[in-house]
Order: sequence, then C-alpha cells, then structure tokens
Amino acid sequence: MEALAVAAVAKKALSWVLDVIKAHSGLLSYVAAAFILWWLWSGKQDAIAERDAANAATTAAVAAHQKTKDDYRAAQAEAARLDAERIAREKARQQEINDAASKDYAQRLADVRARYQRLLGDAQTGNAAGSTTGNVTVPGLLSAPGGIDGAADLRLAGAAGLCLTPQERLIAAEQAVQLDALIDAVEKLAASQSSKPSP
Repeated sequence: MEALAVAAVAKKALSWVLDVIKAHSGLLSYVAAAFILWWLWSGKQDAIAERDAANAATTAAVAAHQKTKDDYRAAQAEAARLDAERIAREKARQQEINDAASKDYAQRLADVRARYQRLLGDAQTGNAAGSTTGNVTVPGLLSAPGGIDGAADLRLAGAAGLCLTPQERLIAAEQAVQLDALIDAVEKLAASQSSKPSP
C-alpha cells in the first residue's frame, strides 16, 4: 500500500515537471545554451591553463638548454685561457733554462779559450810556472828557442803525428764544453717536465 502511495506521489511529481517543461519550453533552450556555454568556457579555461603550463615548461627547457650551452662555452674559454697561461709559463721556464744554459756555455767556453791561450802562450815563451803539470818532459817534442822543452803542458804539447795540435785540442775542448752544456740543458728541461704538475 505504501508502494502505491509512493508511486502516486512520483506520478504527480513527474506530471508537474512535464507541465512546467511544457509551460516554459522556450526557457529550456536558453538553459541548455547557457549550460553548453559554461561547459565550453570552463573547457577553454582548462585548455588555456594547459597551454600556459606547456609554454612555461618549453620556455624553462629552452632557458636551461641555453644556460648549459653558455656554461659549456664559458668552460671552454676558461680551459683555453688556463692552457694558454700554462703554455706561456712553460715557454718562459724553458726560455729561462735555455738562457741560463747559453750563458753558462758562453762562460765555460770563454774560460776554456782563455786557459788554452794562456797555456799556449806559456808553452811558446817557455814559462814553466804557467803549466798545470809542472815540468813534464814530453818524448819526441823538439826543443824550440825559448826553452819550451821542459815546460810544455801535456794538454798542449805532443810529438808531431802522435798528439793533437794545440788548435785541435782547443776545438776538442770547445766541443766537450758544448756537449756538457747540452747535456746539462736537457737534464734541466727533463727535470722541469717531471716536476710539472699533471693537468
């Protein structure tokens, strides 16, 4: 019985709704149009928000990519600057070593030449005090005027055909000094390279 009462009330309510719809059928199209407009507008707002979010993400990605490229270029420029400084320091150190070796070589060469000139002069004048070996008799050395026979330096004197001439001895001494200077320079450059910090 209650079910019949509920059904009757529902039938009356449905009849009333249908009567209202019939009475206001012109308004129904406006309500539907308003609902559709609201639905489209809210969809457009969502689309605009999605578009703005996508644009912001794209802008951020482009900015991050550009920053990465700028950082890479800056790192390359800094590495090139540091490398140029390292090369300049290495060139300066090598030049310093070369200059010191050249100066040392020139001084040693001048010392050798002066010593040989002195010894040669002593041998030619017969000055025994100028000899570093004292009175040394060299077999086969001809006596020359001025008394060279007992005062000749072994490094300068010798029998003809058995020893180098004084000029040849000077050349040999100069070449020995040159080789010593080259060896010293190479050893200093090698020590410089081995003491250099690794990059």
